[in-house]
Amino acid sequence: MSASSRARKVFVSLFLVSSLLLTNLQSQLAFGANTTPKVDKTCVKVKATAKLGKLTLICTKLDSKLSWQPSVAQIQANSWKDLKSIRSLLPNVTTALDIHLSPTVSVVSANQILESFNQAAKLWQTQYLPVKPLPTIFFTEKDRDWVVEKFENLGLYSENFIANFDDEVNRNGSRSNWAGITGENGKLWMSYMVGTQKESDSNDFQVAAHEYTHLAQFSIASNQMSELSCWQVEGGAYFYGLYLGATSEKQLKEFIKERNTQPFFLGFSGLNKQPSNNWAKLIDSFGPVFDSTKCGPDGAYPVGSVMHEYLYTLKGHAGIVQMLKDVSTEKDFYKGIEKTYGKKWITLKGDLVKYLKTTVSQSS
Repeated sequence: MSASSRARKVFVSLFLVSSLLLTNLQSQLAFGANTTPKVDKTCVKVKATAKLGKLTLICTKLDSKLSWQPSVAQIQANSWKDLKSIRSLLPNVTTALDIHLSPTVSVVSANQILESFNQAAKLWQTQYLPVKPLPTIFFTEKDRDWVVEKFENLGLYSENFIANFDDEVNRNGSRSNWAGITGENGKLWMSYMVGTQKESDSNDFQVAAHEYTHLAQFSIASNQMSELSCWQVEGGAYFYGLYLGATSEKQLKEFIKERNTQPFFLGFSGLNKQPSNNWAKLIDSFGPVFDSTKCGPDGAYPVGSVMHEYLYTLKGHAGIVQMLKDVSTEKDFYKGIEKTYGKKWITLKGDLVKYLKTTVSQSS
């Protein structure tokens, strides 16, 4: 290794530590304690700003009261920089994919979706790298017969998968937009349905990293996935898909704005439409005992993503990995998460609720 390479790695390591420490300090100032930051300036106008050292504070309305709270946008930017730094310290990785494109799918769309795949593989390589090429299939709503034949030839045919194909087409037709990691009978594959009239959107930059994160989660939790909560599984994948898919701070802000305002299935109107007293109930509803067929569309994606933002402020990426390990090895969600973060779940849940409230208030 050259002297310049060593110097760069030292610099990046210091940057990684400093950005994470700054984020952790922000967290402890407000979300992890019963106090609020103390500054000489009075908080009297919503969205007014103040400085506390390097920290930016925002005058925030929480439960009808104004108080100084750490800037969630600054926390998000620091977390994004931290993840970028982690990846810069890791060696380049080549992940073998066995890619199959249907006759009607757009090659441009497929390549755009795969852009975030390598970033996810690089981050998660110590947790998961396929030992053989991973079947990755792209198709549109017009390709049912092709999908059936292709999956039969690959030895992946699944009646449940075809039923999901039909359900997506019935709901969205030419604007279908469906992605997933599927494992049956000891075989694993990734699939992406891109409707022939689906317009390119921010999800295209995030979905591959989201799905690859699921592979890492499954690998970490081994045979104890049932112990994980819905918000850990789908919220965690949404968090990493968003943060790995964003190629700049500007794009990160755009993705987060959409996450905070986007409605989801099953009546979830969006993060910014939730009543302030509903967060604790939502966290409980996305807990460790859930119907896996209904996990996600009712809000677990965005709510769980914001929860992971807060957890990242405590112990970073390593903490989230450790949380998955602890929950799976303890075979108990509550014991596992308390072991990782050193707090009783009831206390940690209160901190998460406050972070959710602050996120929505500052982004409104």
